[in-house]
Parts: sequence; structure tokens; C-alpha cells
Amino acid sequence: MNYPRCRATPSRETPSLAILVAVLAMALFLLVAAGAAKTISVPGDYPSINPAIRAASPGDTIVVHKGVYPENLVIGKSLTLVGDGLPALKAKDDGNGVTISADNVVFRGFQVTNTRKGFAAIAMASTGSVIRDNIISDSFTGLNITRSRDILVKNNIIEGIHQDPHYNGDGILLNESTGVRIVRNAFANNWISIHLNAADANEVSGNTFYGDNVGMLFGTSSENTVSGNTFMNCGLNIETGPGISSYGRNNQVTGNTVNGKPLVYLENRNDMTVTGAGQVILLNCQRILVTGNSISRATVGIQLWDSDQNTIQGNRLVNNNRGGISLTHSSGNELSDNVVVLNDDGIHLAYSDGNTITRNNVSYQNLIGISLLHSTGNAISLNLIRENKRGTTMRLAPDNVLSLNDYIDNNEQVTSYQSPNSWNTMDPVPYSYNGKRYSSPMGNYWSDYVTTDTNNDGIADSPYVIKENNEDFYPRAQPLTSYTFP
Repeated sequence: MNYPRCRATPSRETPSLAILVAVLAMALFLLVAAGAAKTISVPGDYPSINPAIRAASPGDTIVVHKGVYPENLVIGKSLTLVGDGLPALKAKDDGNGVTISADNVVFRGFQVTNTRKGFAAIAMASTGSVIRDNIISDSFTGLNITRSRDILVKNNIIEGIHQDPHYNGDGILLNESTGVRIVRNAFANNWISIHLNAADANEVSGNTFYGDNVGMLFGTSSENTVSGNTFMNCGLNIETGPGISSYGRNNQVTGNTVNGKPLVYLENRNDMTVTGAGQVILLNCQRILVTGNSISRATVGIQLWDSDQNTIQGNRLVNNNRGGISLTHSSGNELSDNVVVLNDDGIHLAYSDGNTITRNNVSYQNLIGISLLHSTGNAISLNLIRENKRGTTMRLAPDNVLSLNDYIDNNEQVTSYQSPNSWNTMDPVPYSYNGKRYSSPMGNYWSDYVTTDTNNDGIADSPYVIKENNEDFYPRAQPLTSYTFP
């Protein structure tokens, strides 16, 4: 039986084999070309780094060999720059040493030096970049990381220009950035080693801080993790000052040490005792007893923010960079029987009302013994305030009572601006003086006041005038040790 033969005819919808082969070949070529990242050598291929950056394509690696390169780098594409033998990048004139504006940049194994005030060794606005294994020195600011995400800063050494950190800037300024990991770096002699400004959800861990004015500063930054850091001769600080009305929330600060002792950082905690600390920070805490601590060479020895009804008693605070005890927006606290000497400021109150400061030795401060800013209703009594540049400073701080204190040999006993206060007790105080009993309102002792005590009752015959609207009407003729009180 014969069947009819059928001839197959190509469909117009089916591409020819030649077209398929051409398409696959082009795709393969593009894939190979995309993966063909180059390695460029400096000074092998180019005599300096900037020409190599200009010639490179995204994804390329530039290996810079040992030498001194006097140039300012601008990295505007995704590149990897690797130093071989720690080549030295020496910034020229005004400008950042390295400016990174691209994402996914790796900068590793360099020395970066010689950036001036107002500029940074490395300035970046980037996502997914890595800064590691570098030595940054002789620069006013180390890293300025602004509006960046998911950055790794690891194993760098960041040191200020001067041995005296007062003349230096920030080691790392982290500004409006998130997801940044700052791990296992070493900092020395910076004004502020790590400054978090409106920077949330970052990690700072395993770093070493030495000899800085402020090891780390929280400036309204929240949800950060700070763990396993070592602070030597510095510590952590919560930013305060005019116009700053809040602090960062829910930061996890654990496992850090200050001069070999625990850094105690408490937020939203009540009814605890803190002792044996290298630094104490309380945020929104109530009824915490801080006692028996010997704290020296921390940033601020004991700092309270938005914390009420706590007791700071029987501590020794010596030679702290930014002050012994600091209260901000904190009320109803008692500060008693503390030795607060040789600090920047001794006891500082800002926007804090109704606190009691009594029987403290506040002496030999660099600047101020006791200072009040925008604080009212505080009772300050029975303190030794001795040999400070300023014994007490009052600024926009009215309606406090300062009585029964000894002001001895301060360069300025009191400075006051728009702060009318009471400088003696309102009610009579029973006391004994030279073997006789008396009862009288009583003020302070002023070592610079030459006066008479005609009835020999221990109260001077005329008021001590501090300033207009500030007079001690019952100044004592002798220091407290000459009087006994029942």
C-alpha cells in the first residue's frame, strides 16, 4: 500500500539554528567580559594612584606597592584598593585624604596621613564598603562616615595628630548612618574616638581606646550594640549641652571595661546597687544606689540622664577628663560624702531640679567645683569647695540654696549670670563656737573675705556680696571645723 509522502516545512515562528548559535555566543561573550576584572599595579602600570583609579573599571583591583604617594584620592566607582607593604598616602593641601562616593569599595592596607583641620583621612558616603587594616595618623579626623549603610571598619589603627587630644578631632564620626560595624580597631589621642551622631543600629565591638578625651560619644543615637570594648584613660559619654534635650534609646552596652573595671551602663532600671565600677551611666533610672566606687581617668565618672531619686554616696572621683559627677534632666537625687578632686568639672547640674548636694569634698578641679545650668530648687550645703579655678558657677539657675559650704582659695569663688540665689539658711541653726552655744541663720565661709566678728559668735558682722541680688547675709568667720552642730 502506498502512502503519500509529507514534506516538513520550517515554521516562521521557529528561529533558525544559526540565530540561536549567534545569541548564545553573544551572551557567553558578555558573561566572560563582565567577569574579566583586571588587576592594576601602582607604580608598575601607573606611577601614582589617581591615574590608576581613572583607568580602572568597576570591579577592578588596584594593588599599590610600598612607597609615599602625595595625593588626594577620589573613588567614584566600585573598586578594591590594596596596599602592599603599607604604602603611605600623604594628603596634599586642603581636602580629604580619600573620598569614597561609590558603593562596594574596599580600601585596605594603607597609611593615610597629613589631613588638616576640617578634613578627614577618609570621608565616605557609601553602601557595602570595607575599610580595614589601615594606619591613620597625623590627621585631624580619621574617618567621616555620613549617610552610609552596611560599612565594615575593621583592624585599623586611628591616632590623632597631637599627643594632647584637646587639639585633635574625631577618630570616627558616624553621622546619620546605619548597619556600620566598627570592630577590633585601636584608637589613641583623639578628641573623640568614635562619635555617633543620629546613627542607629550600628555595632561597636572589640575596640581598644587609649588616652582619648572621650572614648565614645552617643549623640542622640539608638539601637546600637557596644560590647567587649576596652577603654584606657577615657570612657563613654552621653552628649549634653544647650539644645540637647534627649538621648539615644535602647542601646545595648555590655561587657566593656574602663581602666580594667566594668563600665556600668543602665537604662530603664530601678532599685539596684552599683559598686566596683570603672564608670557609671544611668539613663531613666530610679532609686539606684551608687556607692563605694573609685573612678579615675574615665570621661565622666558618674553620669545621670533623665534619672530621679538616686543616691550617689561615698564615691571617689579623681582626674576624670570631662567631670566627676554630671546630672542632666535629673531631679530629686542625693549626692553626698563623695571625694571629687582633680576633674575637669567636679559636680555639674544641667536642667536638673530639687537635688541635694551635701558633705562632698570638691577640690582642685581644673575648671569648676560645682556648676549649675538652668537648674533650680537645689540644696547645696556642707561642702568643701577648695582651690578650683571657679568655686561655683551659676548660669540661668535661680532659686537654689547654697549654705554652710567652705569656699577656700578658689581663683574665683563664684560666677553668676541671671541666677539670684540664697546663700545662707532660711532658719536659725543651733551651733557651738568657742565653747558657747548660739542659734542663727548661717551662710558660707569665704577665704577671701576680710571682716570682723565683734560679738565673737562666728558670724561676720556684714554680708558677703557676691553680685547684685546675690549676698550671703550671714557669712561665717571660720571654716566648718571651728563649729559643732548638735
